[in-house]
Amino acid sequence: RNSIRSFQELSFISYSGTYPLTGRIDRLVQLNENEWAVIDYKSGKLRGSDLQMNIYRMAAESLTKGTVKMYLYSMVTGEYTKPRYLSEKEVNEKILKYMEDLS
Repeated sequence: RNSIRSFQELSFISYSGTYPLTGRIDRLVQLNENEWAVIDYKSGKLRGSDLQMNIYRMAAESLTKGTVKMYLYSMVTGEYTKPRYLSEKEVNEKILKYMEDLS
């Protein structure tokens, strides 16, 4: 509510190694001078959102040049939850495994 700036449906292109990653962040808000947050609105299950949210976080950190918090908002319960933080190494490992499983 008290954000300085708010962006909705923010598209991005990023890379994990040689793999291009594209996505659309539901909402990116600037909370104060040095603090940002990505919010993803979910109408279903929240399971499996950790990787997605960390990809969004890393893309937003690249854009904002700062630290970005992550929040999932359940449209069913009206509650916010915080996904598990993954290091860049963990994100890249999960993406690599996912790509290997596809082939």
